[in-house]
Amino acid sequence: MTTPVHQLKAELFIAGSVTLSEGSYIAFIRLFDVSGKQLASVKLEGAKIRDLRLQFEEKSSTFFGKVLGSTKPPETKRSTRFSRCAR
Repeated sequence: MTTPVHQLKAELFIAGSVTLSEGSYIAFIRLFDVSGKQLASVKLEGAKIRDLRLQFEEKSSTFFGKVLGSTKPPETKRSTRFSRCAR
């Protein structure tokens, strides 16, 4: 059976969820390899979606570093845009 991950020929993929609970957003983001093995995860909490985005930006080097072998943050300009993935 061919899955969307195989169709994309992806080696890694990200899955996550965001929940609003008692006035705060809670997000769980996980990184998987193509076999389904979880390689990294992060929990984010904040009053606004922007808070989650900024937290992920701060934690992304550690999150992706587990796979890429580096925890040094990438040198990028901070973007105020937030892209959404359509299903």
